[in-house]
Amino acid sequence: MSEKIDETENDMGERIRLLRVSFKKTQKEVAEYLNISQQTYSRIERGKTPVDSAIVKQLCELYGVSADTLLGIKKREEPKAEPERMAFGGNEAEFELFYKAWIDYKKNEGEKQ
Repeated sequence: MSEKIDETENDMGERIRLLRVSFKKTQKEVAEYLNISQQTYSRIERGKTPVDSAIVKQLCELYGVSADTLLGIKKREEPKAEPERMAFGGNEAEFELFYKAWIDYKKNEGEKQ
């Protein structure tokens, strides 16, 4: 069995390593801050050991970064789908029928006032 957890853990380990190096800290210093052994910390950086949420939180506090940054989550410019369309499971025809009915309803509602 491979020692490597998966690509995601390995990528996160690399981001953690780059942060440590940019802050001019040693593995031992960061491990002491996290209250773990230097060996365990080294395995985290190499993607060999998964990182639990408590460690993620401590690293975010240490380096002043968000968990999104540490985990490599990129913000999307636009949502994948509009919430209204998502309610119809991507069925465009059903959504169009609903939308037209809603527009007619709103028009009629305005005329009654």
